[in-house]
Parts: sequence; C-alpha cells; structure tokens
Amino acid sequence: MSTRNTHHACSAVTRGLLPCLLSMLLAGATHAASTDPGGYVGLRGGLSDAGRDGFIGTQAKGSAGELFGGLNFGEHWAVELGFFGTDMDLGKFPHFPETTDDNDLRVRATTLSARYDLPLGERARVHLRGGVASFDLDYRSRFRFPSEPGSPPNPYEGRFNLDGNSIGSVLAVGVDMAIGRGWRAGVELQHYRGDLKASDGGQFGPMGFNREGSIQTAMMSLSAEF
Repeated sequence: MSTRNTHHACSAVTRGLLPCLLSMLLAGATHAASTDPGGYVGLRGGLSDAGRDGFIGTQAKGSAGELFGGLNFGEHWAVELGFFGTDMDLGKFPHFPETTDDNDLRVRATTLSARYDLPLGERARVHLRGGVASFDLDYRSRFRFPSEPGSPPNPYEGRFNLDGNSIGSVLAVGVDMAIGRGWRAGVELQHYRGDLKASDGGQFGPMGFNREGSIQTAMMSLSAEF
C-alpha cells in the first residue's frame, strides 16, 4: 500500500485512529526501506597492471577480482569491506630471459574503506572510496640455467618461491547505475599501494614487483542492495 493510499484510507470515518496510525507507519517504513537500502554486496572483475620492474620481470599484467559488501550510513556514506585478488604474468625473468618458463605473481588483499556516493540523476551515481589494505604476496619464478658456450645444454632448473605481506592503502573512483529493483552495475578504477615486497633470505634481497609498490585496476561491478 502506498503512502498516498494510506492517507486516503485514513480519511474515512469508518477507520479508527490507532489502525490509521499503524497503517501510516507501516507504509512509511516500507517506503524508506525501498529508497534507502541498509547495505549492499557485489562482485568486481577486470584487469590489473603493476607497471614493470627490471629486476624480477619485464611486465606485470593480469586479471583481478573482488568480493565486496558495505553498510550505508545516511544518504551518501558507506563503510565497505572487500576481498581482492590478482594473478599477474611478469613476463621474462630478466636474468635468464631466453630460458624463462614461468614468472608469476599472486596478490591477495583485504580492504576496509569509506565510500562517498554522489547522485547523478535518478539512476546513476559516482563514488569515491579510500581506506586501508592488508596484502599477501606470492611470487613464483621458474627458469632454466643457461649453458656455457660450447658445452651441452644444462638441464638444471632455477626457482624462486617467495612470500611476503604488508599494510597499504586503496583509493578508488567509480560510477554505477540502477539496472533493476535492487541491482546496480558499474565500473571502478582502483589504485593499491603498499610495500609489496618479498625476501628470499638474503641471496637477492627484497624483491618487489615494481619500484613504487602499486597496482592499478579497471573493474566492472555488479551489486545487489538490501
């Protein structure tokens, strides 16, 4: 029952005062719930790029995904929790580029951020998001040692299996649009930054996937409001 219909019903002489007030409160609560959701959950997916570092790889590109959810506080603000992951191909291992078999980086992060929404008409909105991130780094490289000139090929393989973690930040800007009752679709550009390095115990020292410790992503999103 709409608020207008409730007001019309309450004007009838046959309705009592208490049932009238209860009907108005119920209609108002239903209307508020439908226009101001308590929160949202969703998925993001897209591409990631961490630039390049001449020490462990010639590139750092891959796919990225995120599971996220948030709680709204007022009309514009929300607090969002996210679980982010990206798997990157680092290209050739610079020390033995001709014999690189695998050179990969996996990053997982848990983020907690504040989000500000700014409406753009009735269905669209733009948002800004910023907060902290906890990173886990997993670097794997496999290559074959080159042989000396004039000697038989060397069958031995070299491997790096490094792990690390750090605390950093996330900044994002995005736009989304209502596509149905309670559903929104959009895009978001993200910038993650941290001391994303792993150490092999002293042989080569700290190894980072780029010199600034950052990841950029471009992600599409689908979310449901509740």
